[in-house]
Amino acid sequence: MLLNVKEVSKRTSLSRTTIWRWLKGGRFPEPLRLSDQCVRWRSEDVDTWIRNLPARQAQ
Repeated sequence: MLLNVKEVSKRTSLSRTTIWRWLKGGRFPEPLRLSDQCVRWRSEDVDTWIRNLPARQAQ
């Protein structure tokens, strides 16, 4: 299943801004670019990222 940024935000409890900032910083999985205006994340990639989060992250 492919997820848009709103769905990724709900699944991860991250704001859309944080998702894009973390993506730019290499801290979040790369999306698929389906067109110039359309990006989607594989649900498996997001789920794997969530499973691999440390129990507690330093701020």
